[in-house]
Amino acid sequence: VGGVLATVLAAAGAPLASWAKPPPEAVYDAESLRRLEKGRTQIAYLLGHWEELTEDCRYGEVKKGLLSNKTAVLEAAGELGTFDKSATMDVYCKKDAGVIRRVLGLEKDAPLYRADNTMRLALKSGEVDENAVEDGSYLAALELWTQAVAAADSAAYAGKMSDISTMQIQTKMALEASKEIFLPEAKAATERALGALDVLLQALRNA
Repeated sequence: VGGVLATVLAAAGAPLASWAKPPPEAVYDAESLRRLEKGRTQIAYLLGHWEELTEDCRYGEVKKGLLSNKTAVLEAAGELGTFDKSATMDVYCKKDAGVIRRVLGLEKDAPLYRADNTMRLALKSGEVDENAVEDGSYLAALELWTQAVAAADSAAYAGKMSDISTMQIQTKMALEASKEIFLPEAKAATERALGALDVLLQALRNA
């Protein structure tokens, strides 16, 4: 049996030694800190452009007045259409909570994906400011981060499933005229997450 297995693996181009090795152990390093810093920048940007970034404006229809005027359509496309589809179309939007989950690291390939594990690994590796460890501020911030991300995720999901404002498609003009903050609970939780992350990053930078 062993000889057959060796033959199969060799034919597949996979050395036996590579199959026997365990996956590399996760480490906290400069790249880990860089990802956390990048994630922090993304959260701050999201909060600063909340209404804009929680809009999905991929919907549209040709303006009714242009349907019967081919010349006007061509002129509008020539002047603005290449850069602004509102020149020839009524643009429709709906609210979208997906960006909140992505920025907070709840989707793979996001800078903050499994950030809580990274922060625990930093603590285990001795890469955290000793003062922040001794006074408990690092662990408190880590707990707050975990709770805030979970709260934002829950609010975003609830809004997506039940809040009529997330399901309603409106013209871009009508959507921009609305002053109501989309998913205020999710935004508040995201703000708490940012505050916790700032404390954590400070402790990591001072290590």
